[in-house]
Amino acid sequence: MHEDQGKHERMNEDRIASLLSEIRDNQREALQQQRAQLEIARTHLEQAKTQVAESLKLTREAVGRQRTMTRIAVPALLFCIAAIVYLAVRYL
Repeated sequence: MHEDQGKHERMNEDRIASLLSEIRDNQREALQQQRAQLEIARTHLEQAKTQVAESLKLTREAVGRQRTMTRIAVPALLFCIAAIVYLAVRYL
């Protein structure tokens, strides 16, 4: 009977060791997956930073073009309106 108890304890120890090894292996796998996900997230963050920088650059360029067009278009429109008013007053 004492022999059976020792055998049973040894089986329990083997089972505990096996479970601990399985837990360790699962934790290692989970850490590897987390590292992979972290790397993917870092890559996405860098891509997002690049896209935001490009977007800001394009927005600044568009605003600059708009200012240039406004500086040209407004005086040209005012000149056209003045010419129409002049022609209307002169010939009507």
